[in-house]
Amino acid sequence: METRQWVRVALALAWVPIAVAANSLRIVGTGLLVQYWDPDKAEGFFHAFSGWLIFVVSLVMLFLLHQLLRLGRGEEARP
Repeated sequence: METRQWVRVALALAWVPIAVAANSLRIVGTGLLVQYWDPDKAEGFFHAFSGWLIFVVSLVMLFLLHQLLRLGRGEEARP
């Protein structure tokens, strides 16, 4: 639980660029899959799996940003 208001606001605002970056990776991955393998492979399981994978990647990116904000203030990183 973050108690500092500015960190909470920064994390709340950071979800927009993080979501755009993560979904860009998903689009690139789908495009490469269609281009070099098979358009049918880009549907079904891959589409659902990549959605969950991007969700996890976004969560990790948000966690890492929080850790960077903590280290920037000279605080000890928590596991």
